Amino acid sequence: MGIHRGSNIIRSGLEFAFDTGYTSVLSNKDSYIYNQGEPTTNLNVDTYHSTRSDGDTLTSATWGGDSGEAEFRTNTSPDGGGLMYINKNTSSPAGSGGVYNDFPATRYTLTNGVTYTRSWWCKSNINQSLSGHICSCNRDSDNTYIVGSNISLTTEWQRFSETFTYSGPTSTDWQFRHINYNASEVSIANVQLEAKEHATPFTSGSRSNTTSLLDITGQHTLDVSNVSFDSAAHIDFDGTDDYLSLGSDTTFKSSGGWTVESIVKYDSVAGGYNNATSPANFIGSDTISYNSWYWSVLSGKLALWNISPGVWKYGSTTLAADTWYHTVLVSNANGTSYQMYLNGVAEGGDHASYSWNASYSGLKVKYIGKGNANVRRVNGKIPITRIYNRALSSEEVAQNFNAYRGRFNI
Repeated sequence: MGIHRGSNIIRSGLEFAFDTGYTSVLSNKDSYIYNQGEPTTNLNVDTYHSTRSDGDTLTSATWGGDSGEAEFRTNTSPDGGGLMYINKNTSSPAGSGGVYNDFPATRYTLTNGVTYTRSWWCKSNINQSLSGHICSCNRDSDNTYIVGSNISLTTEWQRFSETFTYSGPTSTDWQFRHINYNASEVSIANVQLEAKEHATPFTSGSRSNTTSLLDITGQHTLDVSNVSFDSAAHIDFDGTDDYLSLGSDTTFKSSGGWTVESIVKYDSVAGGYNNATSPANFIGSDTISYNSWYWSVLSGKLALWNISPGVWKYGSTTLAADTWYHTVLVSNANGTSYQMYLNGVAEGGDHASYSWNASYSGLKVKYIGKGNANVRRVNGKIPITRIYNRALSSEEVAQNFNAYRGRFNI
């Protein structure tokens, strides 16, 4: 996603955080993406051309009497790793078929009726348009092809993707073919094939449920096996059985003095109480020990329950579906007061002036997007959640909001 945290997000006291668009540069040449991407397997097994060396060349196959060659060089694409593949067409103009080279990669299988997405990084030494640029070629039949669409290349790296549903006999002998119609050099790197309806970030192998989305603080493991991701890489909760898990109940604070922050967009806003999808919990845990377990949306508003004597208190704003919100709940140090914030502004409502029971002022979390079991589920997107071990000030809440508002057009 390429969204950087930057210096405007408060870091002091941060105990847990995920952000599906957060990239942090750790050195001059390497970047570490906390959203590695949804779980996937790259079916193009030898993505780095492991049997080749920098400077190796291949004799090209040709169509229409044209000639060319392929060369391997150290991969300079944004994803990097291993070697890139350079298709060189030395004929101008090319014949009707252009110059093609088959990627010297392990063959892959296509299964009838399955939807796949192939993606790759590409650039050229000239600005040009190519048709049928990356295609799949079945080598165990009469060279059956699944031809890619037209693309426009420049001298800068770009990532392209193509989604198709395969119709035909299941075959284990497919491989990628690259076609270059013009007298030019075209560099291709990090080719990926996934059994998905959209491309995900590149991986050279597989990405598991616990290595897809990482805690920015490095202290906790997130399991994404019970959520899906949309094409923008936002976590998408379906309101039925989706949630994020930290694996076990985690007590961040046993008393007051903490902050929970989320970015959220609801497909449907929780209405009156039904315990399945209303309230819709921002956070949850298997055991209910604190008022914070009830931080949610109920009757269309931000809401919190006081365990004893047992009463709901609310914010003042009625939320709308299909709208991004920055939501924050701050507990003061003594645990007797809470302040809700919406889009950087302190909420009104009866929660702010209420005297809360400090015996239930701690913060315990296992789930994002539900309460526990299969109740109080969110129907919508939560791309960001942050937990602090202290009460953020109103100025700090506003600072975080201003860092996000442009990104989500809030």
